[in-house]
Amino acid sequence: MKRAKLSIFLIFFAYSATSEANTERAIVCENCTYQQAKAIAFDKATPQLHCEITDGAEHINMDNQACYSDARRIVIFNATTRAAFPFEVYHSNQGANPHDMTLEIRDRNIAPKIIELLNVGVDMQTQLNNSVEELSTNLVSSFSSILQEKQSLYPVKTVKAALNSATSNCSDDKNVAALNMAFDTRAHSLAQQHVQASHSAQTENIFSRFASFFDRHSARLSLVSFNLTTTGMFSSFSVNAAVDITPKTTHFTAVFNEANDVRYFSTNGVSGWVGYPQLVFDIAPNENGDITFKLNDSRSYISGYPLTAFKNMNEMSAPLEVSSCVFAALQQILSHIDFTASSSGGDSGGAYPGQGGGSNSGGPPGSLCNRTIIGTVNGKVVLILKEFYFC
Repeated sequence: MKRAKLSIFLIFFAYSATSEANTERAIVCENCTYQQAKAIAFDKATPQLHCEITDGAEHINMDNQACYSDARRIVIFNATTRAAFPFEVYHSNQGANPHDMTLEIRDRNIAPKIIELLNVGVDMQTQLNNSVEELSTNLVSSFSSILQEKQSLYPVKTVKAALNSATSNCSDDKNVAALNMAFDTRAHSLAQQHVQASHSAQTENIFSRFASFFDRHSARLSLVSFNLTTTGMFSSFSVNAAVDITPKTTHFTAVFNEANDVRYFSTNGVSGWVGYPQLVFDIAPNENGDITFKLNDSRSYISGYPLTAFKNMNEMSAPLEVSSCVFAALQQILSHIDFTASSSGGDSGGAYPGQGGGSNSGGPPGSLCNRTIIGTVNGKVVLILKEFYFC
């Protein structure tokens, strides 16, 4: 009996000693042909040359070196047809001068288990990519509560009107409300955390659906890659795949009907609200596959200007002319702008201070007067507030 147990142990040990770990690197293309796959393999799997001096000289040059390289294996996998193109990229004429070596490629075979893992990975990655659209839909119903949470933790200061302005109450100004949200990094961070948590939950749900195909503890899945391993008694198979398919970007838009009446849409802007302040956010992965929530400055509009104009005022060809409340909000938000109130006194005929004259017109009590307040960056006028009031 003891001898039988020992034989079984020795047989198992012999199989274990010869067990093989089969690991493949892969690139997933959307719908590439064989020739396109070959070009991808050349580009992504070129072996690195290792050269040595052949004549005993102190320094290496083009005439005294012998070079070698290790062949590199790669699989290009078509996500549409599910065709696998396994290649080996190598240099011919090993040990020669690099000018005499030629980069070559040849087909090869891969284990069926690798193809199975690639199919599973593409199925999972496709489901994850499709689920990104749900993130903006979820934000439509939850963004108000995110802002309320942020307000309770970090109250927003009340905006008072601009220097010497006739307007005193800006709490009901929808453009000010849009500016506050646009520059509210804490609110953006809370939304980012919400999106990441939702995306993590989506990823876990997908892992659960496919759990029987791979070892969960070592599996990785993102919008730009996946790593899967399956382990048997005597062998294991792994794929480390980069997904060369542009992932989906979804959008979330906040439209300010009034300062306290913000409408949310899971769209890239809202065409039916032209003239109203609206902020567009993009929900998309970064280069590492992590989901991000970012304000789209060029698609967002406040006071009739794209948000890029407020963030890059010094680069604009002409100053922005805004209302008293927007001017006041920018005074609080943008610390790099110097603000100057108009001086009292007569009119000298200039357009605004700093460009040819004064900006205040006086008059008898009860008559209509006007004033101009400016904002400058490095001496350049970037903001103008022109205001009429009763003297």
